[in-house]
Formats: sequence, structure tokens, C-alpha cells
Amino acid sequence: MWAYLGLGAAEMLLVRAPTVMVELTARGGVWAAAKAYNWYHPQVSETKQLQIELERIRFELNELRDPDWVIVDKPK
Repeated sequence: MWAYLGLGAAEMLLVRAPTVMVELTARGGVWAAAKAYNWYHPQVSETKQLQIELERIRFELNELRDPDWVIVDKPK
């Protein structure tokens, strides 16, 4: 009985624990890489892209309505 218990403990220390540590380290590495990628290259949702485009169009309409607006590259 004690030999079987010792064999189980040895298996836990030599096989299962390192396997779990490697798996957790790999999962943590993938998670950290994904977080870093999303921080450097954030993904903009379609709704946010449409809001940005709407603000750009509103700005251009305000430019066109303003009589004092000066166009720099105005052809002569």
C-alpha cells in the first residue's frame, strides 16, 4: 500500500505537476500575447467606425456651410 502511495506521489511530482505548469505557462503566454496585440492594434467595431465616419461627414458639412472657411488648395 505504501509503495503504491509513493508511486502516486512520484507520478504527481514528476509527471502531472510539470505538465500543469507548462500548460498554464503556455495559456498565460497566449493570453499576454493577445492582450499586447490588441493594445497595439485595437479592433474598432463597425458601430464605432460608422460613428467616426458620421463625425467626419458632419465636420465636412460644417466646413461647406461656413462662408469664412478658406480652402487651401483652391484652384484658380
